[in-house]
Amino acid sequence: MRVFEEAIFDGVEGQDDLVPRLMQLFDRKDSIVFSGQVMSAIIKDAMEHYVAAEAPPDLRQFGKDLFQAILAYNQHFYDQDFTMTSFADLFISNIQQQFYIRRETYLKLNTLLKFTFISKFLTDDEKLKAAAQEYCAALEIGTVWKLASFILHMFRVIHAGDKQSRHILDRNGAQWPVLEQFVMSKADLTKGALSLHKQVIPKPFYQLEDGRLILLDYNYFSFGLDQGIFYSLYHKSSLVNGIIFKNYNDYQGYLGLKYFEEYYIGRFIQKIFSKWNHRIVHTEKYQDYIVSAGNQVFVFEIKMTEFNANGLDRSSFEDFKDFVDRNFLAFKQSGQKAKGLGQLVRQIGHLANDQELMDSLGIKKRKRLQVYPIIIYSDANLDINGVNEYVNEQWLERTATYLNAFLNIRPITMINGSILMTYYYLLRKDPALFGQWLNDYIKSVNNLKKRYHNGKDPFDYLEYNRSFAAHMRRKIPKYDFDTNLTALQTDFDLETNAPENLH
Repeated sequence: MRVFEEAIFDGVEGQDDLVPRLMQLFDRKDSIVFSGQVMSAIIKDAMEHYVAAEAPPDLRQFGKDLFQAILAYNQHFYDQDFTMTSFADLFISNIQQQFYIRRETYLKLNTLLKFTFISKFLTDDEKLKAAAQEYCAALEIGTVWKLASFILHMFRVIHAGDKQSRHILDRNGAQWPVLEQFVMSKADLTKGALSLHKQVIPKPFYQLEDGRLILLDYNYFSFGLDQGIFYSLYHKSSLVNGIIFKNYNDYQGYLGLKYFEEYYIGRFIQKIFSKWNHRIVHTEKYQDYIVSAGNQVFVFEIKMTEFNANGLDRSSFEDFKDFVDRNFLAFKQSGQKAKGLGQLVRQIGHLANDQELMDSLGIKKRKRLQVYPIIIYSDANLDINGVNEYVNEQWLERTATYLNAFLNIRPITMINGSILMTYYYLLRKDPALFGQWLNDYIKSVNNLKKRYHNGKDPFDYLEYNRSFAAHMRRKIPKYDFDTNLTALQTDFDLETNAPENLH
């Protein structure tokens, strides 16, 4: 109702009668009029076809035209012939919902928590800390963390405004060097076609000619504080000169190893499993991490990679499938390293044949082992329904050679790296929960898959294809965020305050 009152028909004569009549038409729980993903498409298309108005518009007619446009876009987005019984349909449905930036509180809190790790890594890393200092100097902030502090402060300022000024920020007195990287202006609209994921989402503000900034979508900041920070650092520091890293791909490879695998995920594994008689192996030969916990062995393959913006813009299932194939289903060939499934099969081969590894893990009887292969990823797009099932299609065939070596080889579980952070306090207190959660997820998938094959209900297909992240949000819908945050602050020495003074 507020969208009708404050945006579409704000100031229009007859609003008091028109808005209630419209609300009666949509007074149903399953009615969706204003969805973020549809509004993103309208914003992008409107910017692409920008034409300066010759005279102030008739507000009532403008409101009607805008409302009709929204309804037309809704029909285009949602009136499609999906069976919802294929990986391709699940992908299109998930991408259209933009759930990779719209996971409500779950994603917002995780984005800020991850940023605390990123900022501390950039402060501590010998290769990158000089560049981080240059970046902070360019933005006129004291530390990298102050970027997140500033955004939190800015949200408070916007929310403190009255009805007319809410979602509009006066740039006067604001930290412009920080804001500038998040701002799109009219000058950016004269360059032809726009990319939603390269140009619009990374720029949550649009600058009016009077200098005020309109906040397009709060959710867009999830990108800037997550995937966008490393890109921004590279291009706003001497890293771009190619002295430390020969190119951007070289830089990304360094971040994948040093930040995501070792600093972020690796330290969680060490903190969670370093007690309770667990053994952790992490060597050049036995990659990435192998953990023994009694008769359970967790084999971790860790991968920092992102689905490219062009594929997201096109909502291309073929691009996404190729992305998964190249990064998570690759076996060692001439000129190509084993990745994902290929690397897990290699390490399970070591578990089956190498006594050196058995000794390092403190394992005496291989036949009693339950082996859990795990792929930890960085990109929230891999939370899409169907990915876990697709990655497992080749698993039984590829591991058939080793089935008799162990009590059991479980299916692969694809896990968003944020899971270890989100539930850190619980896992640190009781690491046995990790194996229990994996068993619960695998059992749930198997039961729902049987139900689908018996009844062919598309809802059951959707349910058994849900990601581990989605399973966990259902299993533990509410957890003690403050207690978890305190544990993270203490164990990882994180800066998480949000001061008013950026210096």
